[in-house]
Amino acid sequence: MREHGPVPAYRALHPGGTHGLLGLGPGLVSKVLYFAGWNLSGGDNQPLILDQFVVIALNDHADLRWELDGKWSSDQYATYLDLAHDWAAEWKGTSPDVVERVLFEHGKRLSKMS
Repeated sequence: MREHGPVPAYRALHPGGTHGLLGLGPGLVSKVLYFAGWNLSGGDNQPLILDQFVVIALNDHADLRWELDGKWSSDQYATYLDLAHDWAAEWKGTSPDVVERVLFEHGKRLSKMS
């Protein structure tokens, strides 16, 4: 994570990755990266949490069609990080973790409407 950034770290900890842990799915991997690696990350993007509510919001806002099964790939994680960091830059004075929180809350509201 420190040397290469959150996407390679996500890939390594992802189930089936070189450092994957039994029972630690992609959603929990992203939480570990967020809490252990914030401001320690190499690369351009900070780690963010990817969970079902964030995916619901991304599907709605970015017109993605990601499954809610929790099996998000490292490519999907990279796409999410790029979107969140781009939106943070557009929302002057906002950090990517604020974008994550907005997506989480939006996805939570949408899930209650389904």
